[in-house]
Amino acid sequence: MSEFYRTRIPDETIEKWQNTINLMAKIFQVPAGLIMKVHPSEIEVFVASITEENPYKPGEKEHLNSGLYCETVMETDSMLNIPNALEDKEWENNPDIKLGMVHYLGLPLHYPDGSIFGTICVLDKEERKYEDLYIDLIYQFREIIDADLNTIIMGRLMEVTMMNLKESKEQLSIANKTKDKFFAILAHDLRGPISTIDQMTRMLYEDYDILDTEFRKETLREMKESSKSVFDLLENLLTWSRSQRGILHFEPTEVSLTAIIHINFGLLKQTADKKEIKLISEIEGDISFQADANMVSTIFRNLISNAIKFTERGGSIRINAKKDSKKVVVNVIDDGVGMDEETISKLFKIHKNASKKGTSGESGTGLGLILCKEFAEKHNGTITASSKLGEGSVFTVYFPIE
Repeated sequence: MSEFYRTRIPDETIEKWQNTINLMAKIFQVPAGLIMKVHPSEIEVFVASITEENPYKPGEKEHLNSGLYCETVMETDSMLNIPNALEDKEWENNPDIKLGMVHYLGLPLHYPDGSIFGTICVLDKEERKYEDLYIDLIYQFREIIDADLNTIIMGRLMEVTMMNLKESKEQLSIANKTKDKFFAILAHDLRGPISTIDQMTRMLYEDYDILDTEFRKETLREMKESSKSVFDLLENLLTWSRSQRGILHFEPTEVSLTAIIHINFGLLKQTADKKEIKLISEIEGDISFQADANMVSTIFRNLISNAIKFTERGGSIRINAKKDSKKVVVNVIDDGVGMDEETISKLFKIHKNASKKGTSGESGTGLGLILCKEFAEKHNGTITASSKLGEGSVFTVYFPIE
């Protein structure tokens, strides 16, 4: 059945159909002219001629497979002309006969896609045999109804198309504003470390001979940290870009959460050691589940790196996890500077700038957290944050197990 059956027929069209059916019943000189509409499990008297001895009332419904004449019309998608149903045992249980209607002439009505709307028909209590002129007439009446259905549906489709275009235009406008703001944030956060590298490179080049060894080492260290900041940002940007373009494939396999956390602790140990921050895994045993290893690793690399950024020197970062038959829940807990409610509300949103300097002046765009959210959602999971100023933060990642 076509989904068009849900389309509302306007009142003015129903009034027009009422006049059409009244005229048809008058021309055919029968007590009943009908437009029937089919539903998923029922058929409805949609319009009934206002004529004497018409037993059918608009709104009446009969279950399908009841043996009605119109069901045969819809099943065969063709005209049905029965001069006298009493002469054929096939119709002896027909509900229409119980109403005394032994004659039937009907045609199927169609939506624009060719599916069945219902039928248009005339019924009589007496045997009737029509000349070809009357057969031509009922076809003409059918064309009027079909044409109206076409106009209604095409108009509705046009409305939906215009609504979709308007919505697409609004989404495009939002996307463009988001893009502009996002690239402004990127430009701001790239400018700092690149400017540092430029200044220190120029200083080393121009004053190399008069700088002592310790100062040169410290300068190179700062350049290395600035370069890593740029590299991490560009790596996240490239990953996010690939995700947005749909070329970052989701490839779940059996992964070990324990191993992923261990690997990322190793990658970030040097950064943590510089701030004397302890990285502690409280995961007991080996927790494994079906997931995309690269995406899960990206999630926790960003969360751990973010925690290091906002934890004071001498602090700690702990990770714990629980697994049951339905889910894996992982918490990344720090005792850092924490966040207020306004900052939390901006997290994971590309059009909101929640980026702040870290406890050692580290910069960032918040893009890492956006990646965390997108990759968690790729697993049909979620990521949430809870925090209080001065008391640290907890990021919780939820992975459902199917």
